Amino acid sequence: MNKKKVIYNYNIEQSNQLIKKGMFPIGCGINPKSGGFFLVFSGTPGYFNTLDLIALENKQNEQIQE
Repeated sequence: MNKKKVIYNYNIEQSNQLIKKGMFPIGCGINPKSGGFFLVFSGTPGYFNTLDLIALENKQNEQIQE
């Protein structure tokens, strides 16, 4: 059986970067307890690779600014 993993991403800036890199959300919502907005992504290897790419780019940008 193929289990699909869903990722609830509350970090809107990170979600925007993911969308710009071609990772599109499969849903969205608001947490009923905290009221926080989130986007739902499919937890594929491509999603996690894109997160790593974003982290690397952010680290490089920080080093350039120093």
